[in-house]
Amino acid sequence: MEKATPAPSRILVLATPDNRSGHLVKAAEMLASRFGATVQILHVKAPASAIQQDNQFSAKKELYEDSRQTRKKLQDIAGSEYSKSVDLRYGNVKGTVMEAMAESAPQVVIIGKRVRKVAGILGDRLTEAVLDSAPGSVLILDDTTGLQSFSAGVYAPDKGVQLGLWEPLLTERASNTRYFSIGKSSFGETESDPAKQHFVFTDDADSLERVISFATKTRTDLFCIPKGVQKSLTRKLVRGLQGSVLVVR
Repeated sequence: MEKATPAPSRILVLATPDNRSGHLVKAAEMLASRFGATVQILHVKAPASAIQQDNQFSAKKELYEDSRQTRKKLQDIAGSEYSKSVDLRYGNVKGTVMEAMAESAPQVVIIGKRVRKVAGILGDRLTEAVLDSAPGSVLILDDTTGLQSFSAGVYAPDKGVQLGLWEPLLTERASNTRYFSIGKSSFGETESDPAKQHFVFTDDADSLERVISFATKTRTDLFCIPKGVQKSLTRKLVRGLQGSVLVVR
């Protein structure tokens, strides 16, 4: 018998001090209310972005003022309805986020969906680092998807789908759920089964791209990657999918 997944007690939100992070906090609030968890809202800022002056006294004054204003914006986003703490840190963004995750060991990390930059370079270096180092599940939300109501997609490897505590959330909140398999199916099928909304793709060099394309065309709001999926495959899915992604651990 599979060991029961413990309920999350800590949820970490990687936020920015603007309205774009409001949907991340709302998702965290809903999960915190559901699981009885606490929420930590973290924003990491490079010191150079806050300091313009070379003079040491002026630089300290600028840093103090930036900290005051940024904390106020983060607190406004956080609100006071649930148990939440605001954590503002200055330093190397990726390294400081990794330190914060190691300190608090959150069961869920929520991060905003990052987009491609003009030059074609993926703006997902922080996301990849979080995926590599997060001790628990990672929820990557775009700015249009919440957790109140959504269409879901689930990657279904041949060794079975393990969504743990996220399974009831899909059952309760998803308007519809589609399962995507490559080659062998954990459901014992060899062909697509529209009645079960389960689609099996031929295992070849382009299979993963077809899964991503189909999920996009069918407007999948939240794509779930269950426990045990290879890290390299998870990265490819996260990079290619246009909607929100949940990586379960």
